[in-house]
Amino acid sequence: MTSLSTTLVAARDQAQALVRDLAATGQPVLFADFPTGETCCWCNCPAAAPDTVACGGCTRPAETVLRLYREGAETDIWPVCAGHLDDARHLIAIYASTAPG
Repeated sequence: MTSLSTTLVAARDQAQALVRDLAATGQPVLFADFPTGETCCWCNCPAAAPDTVACGGCTRPAETVLRLYREGAETDIWPVCAGHLDDARHLIAIYASTAPG
């Protein structure tokens, strides 16, 4: 993990503040953040696998942390590796458009 410059951290903090303000208007907002050592949380199981099958998930380091901000809801957080980023964005967009709150 590399350390972020003070300027980069300040820019990220400002962007997150704008995202929170936008989310407060009722618009769900997906924010791509820097990882801080997390492991990818995405499941490698086939989509048709039964829910009773335990999934160990992906073990690669996360390269992006996706944060979904919605009005009146806890922030949902998904650390993902580069290989799962597109799948995660797609599924989170569907989730954000249908989830209550």
